[in-house]
Amino acid sequence: MIFPFEQEETVPEIHFHAEQTDFRLSHPDHVADWITSVVSDENGTLGTLNFIFCTDEYLHRINVDYLNHDTYTDII
Repeated sequence: MIFPFEQEETVPEIHFHAEQTDFRLSHPDHVADWITSVVSDENGTLGTLNFIFCTDEYLHRINVDYLNHDTYTDII
């Protein structure tokens, strides 16, 4: 049971995905460890973080379908 003054501890999750591309990180565990270290060094809290490596077309479709705008972005 969690009392109102207690916070449930979050387990950091970092995921790497590829959509419509052959790109793969060579050492995803090292990158995830580095990101976790940077967040900790900055006294931040890490929840869930998803990286999706994809084509411009895939990114454009996400923008149109979910954000209702017909432009490219790097971060969603």
